Amino acid sequence: MAYWRIVCTKRATVLHPTPHPHIVGVGTGDRPDWADMRWSLNDVLAAMEEGDVFYTQGATSEHIAEVERYVCSMCGRVHIRSAEDKDDDNDLENLRECVYGPDPLLDLSDHCGPVCIRLAPLALKLLTFPRITI
Repeated sequence: MAYWRIVCTKRATVLHPTPHPHIVGVGTGDRPDWADMRWSLNDVLAAMEEGDVFYTQGATSEHIAEVERYVCSMCGRVHIRSAEDKDDDNDLENLRECVYGPDPLLDLSDHCGPVCIRLAPLALKLLTFPRITI
């Protein structure tokens, strides 16, 4: 069993049945301002299934909140969220957005189906141009 501190998130909007946001990837590391590893939602869920624990830690409160699996009542997909004992500064929804370079290998259909779009300007360019490997 390994413990992983989530320090940032990647979000996407699912358009069906109505638009709603989901976390589709995370970054983990020891420092809140730097992610050492990138994880897709599917990778996080698989690691959790194997017994790994993901958590957040508040920058101010220093309180820890465990991350849990849940089924979204709107789209029926398994996602992740902070456990009920969260504070504002350790809530997964309030963490900073992960900032990486181009993400050509991240296939969002794995996370939330073909009705999913990313909320990033780069994603709009990737949707209109063929994939390229850098």
